[in-house]
This record gives sequence, structure tokens and C-alpha cells, in this order.
Amino acid sequence: MLESNPMAKQRVCNHCNQPITGSYLTALDADWHPEHFCCAICNKPVTEPKFYAHEGQPCHPACYEATLAKRCTVCDKPLTGKYQVNYWGETTCVGHDKQYASCAYCGRIVPQVTKRTRRREIEDISCAVCETTAINTVAQANYLLPHGIAWLEAQGLKLRAKSFKIEVLDRADFMARNVGKRDPLGLTMSKRYMRNNKLDRVELESVALLKGLPQALFEGVCVHELGHVWLLQHKIVNLPPIDEEGFCELLAHRHYTAVGTQSAKFYAERIEKNPDPIYGAGFRKLKK
Repeated sequence: MLESNPMAKQRVCNHCNQPITGSYLTALDADWHPEHFCCAICNKPVTEPKFYAHEGQPCHPACYEATLAKRCTVCDKPLTGKYQVNYWGETTCVGHDKQYASCAYCGRIVPQVTKRTRRREIEDISCAVCETTAINTVAQANYLLPHGIAWLEAQGLKLRAKSFKIEVLDRADFMARNVGKRDPLGLTMSKRYMRNNKLDRVELESVALLKGLPQALFEGVCVHELGHVWLLQHKIVNLPPIDEEGFCELLAHRHYTAVGTQSAKFYAERIEKNPDPIYGAGFRKLKK
């Protein structure tokens, strides 16, 4: 708010620190010579009643919006009112989250895809950030697998066999696997052989991972599936699903926590908050 008073008593200008003997302005908890109440960006006098403040100095609305205001990471408009901040510190206009789809892996808004798109077409939608580290080939998966195995064995869980088939499948192929129990991001396939109505042996067939997972997420999912592999290799095959998945989720959570990057922390928190009665509840049960 700007105020002027030609009959004011002596005051000191906040800009030049000189006494004010005539008209003055009161704004930003200070007094000013009218000619010294200038925009911090362009140094021209601020005469309009609406202005923005920056470090105790006034700014023309246009100057502030063009140079200092936070900008929406979706539409690049200046954010001068209410706005949203996501986990990654990115700022967006209110409502964009209802207008556009979100990345399936990190939650960032994907402005290229609207919410009107059919769900099956956006189920695995990935943002530009996640796409930069996406694991799309078996070669990439096999390169990262030894790191997951090394981490698992450092926890005291030794694998009896470290070589097995790895598959990287798209959503259609992944969901076409006709199995009763399925992790939406990874799947450990095996065959059980019985003798005299008792389990004789278990043969690991493959570990399948969903194509397109960003590397940080892929590594945790890989550790989760290696937990299933360890259980199979040690013939621990009759655990209730809540315990088996909880055990594997606990391993993934510990891996994310050990890595400690912002992405890893994000996926660790997602495990902690997962409302699923098997995966989320199983993790919390096993962690306790």
C-alpha cells in the first residue's frame, strides 16, 4: 500500500537514509522519498498501488513476474499466487495435476498426456527425467544384476546360484503371464517338483522385470525379486504371501535407504506408505 502525506514530520528515507522534509511514501514497513521508491529490477519509480516486494525492495509486477517469480515447470507461467510443490521441489500451477497425467514412477506431471487418455495408455507413462535412466533391455538388466546380488549377499543372504535367466518385458507381455501371484513391477517364475506328495525340489525359471523402470526403481525391484530367488533356492516356499512379499519389500526398502539418493528415498517412502494389504502391510509387519 502506498501512502503520501505532505504534512509529515521529519522521517528518514529507506533508500538514501536522508531526512524527508516533504511528501513521503510509507510502504514495506518503511518511509521513502517518492522518487526513491523504485523498482529493484528496472530502477524506475513504482507509482501503481500494486507491487511485489523482493528483499525489502519494491518491484513492478511485470518486472517481478519476468525475472524473479517462480515459474510453473509445466506451462512456464509466473507463479504469483497459490501454487503446488511436488516431492522433487518442482512448482506448478494449481490444477495441472488434475489436467495432466502423472509419471507412473516418480509422480511428476507429464504435460504431453492429459487425464482424458485411456488408462491402459498411461499406465506406464514416464516423465522425461525417468526416461533418461530407463532400463529397457536385457543387456542393461544383466549389467545391473551383479550389483544387486552383491548388495544382497552383503546382508548375509548368500545365493546358491547367481546365474539365471533375466527378462525385460513390456506391460502386455508381463501381464500375459498366467500366474496367481504377481508383483506389478517384477516377477519370479519357478517350477516345483513333488515326490510322494512332498516338495522334492524347486527350479527357478526366470526373473522378469517391467520394461522402462528408471534405474533407481529398477535396482530396488531387482533386490525385491532377488529376495524371492533366495527363498526359492533355500526351499522356503510355503510362507504366507504377506510374509514373503513383506520380506522382499523389506529388502528393497533397506536397499533404497542404503543408497540414500533423493530418488531412492522417494521409493523407500512409497514402500512405507503403500496401503496394499500384502505388500505394504507385509513390509510393516516384517519391519516391526
